[in-house]
Amino acid sequence: MCRGCCTYTAGFGIYKVIFAKICVFLPNLYIYICIKFAPYNDTELNFIKEKFIVKRLIFAACAAVLAAAVPLAACNSGEASLYKAEVSDGELVVFVAPEVSGDMSVKDYFDGLVEEGVLTYTIADGMVTSINGVQNPADYSYCWMFYSDLIELDGVIYSNAEWGTYDHEGKTLASCAYGVEEMPVVEGYTYAAVYQSLSY
Repeated sequence: MCRGCCTYTAGFGIYKVIFAKICVFLPNLYIYICIKFAPYNDTELNFIKEKFIVKRLIFAACAAVLAAAVPLAACNSGEASLYKAEVSDGELVVFVAPEVSGDMSVKDYFDGLVEEGVLTYTIADGMVTSINGVQNPADYSYCWMFYSDLIELDGVIYSNAEWGTYDHEGKTLASCAYGVEEMPVVEGYTYAAVYQSLSY
């Protein structure tokens, strides 16, 4: 409580000071209790109400500022921009891996895209069965195929051009040798999920 409030309430007696503090800082329920049960005169009650209203206005202003600042902070944090992808025609999802900390798989990245509302997908036995509602048919005449220009890293072959290639913006991507749960996301490399006929 401010110094002025303390001075004003100094002559009340200890029980009135306690009630005044409650009425200033707590919700309207306590104002009701003060009015009904505390031995205050009208002048004292008006003082308490005025201080309570001022405190509530200050709190509301602070809450409004905080509400405006939180989305801005989220935008500036950079977390929302980590997961980006080009999604087109229900047949193509392409992303260039950003800088990531720790191990990340293509599935982890897709999960991030789902959280950002970029896409939806389903997976079964390590195989992506649908993206944004475009589903592999039962006969697998069409299928979501994954490609990348991450060919080899630390002696491990991650993509194989002999199994198929896909050209995207001047880059030739090779068919991934691992499923999405094991295919690593490495900064700077391009990854593509392409819905295509197996007779392509």
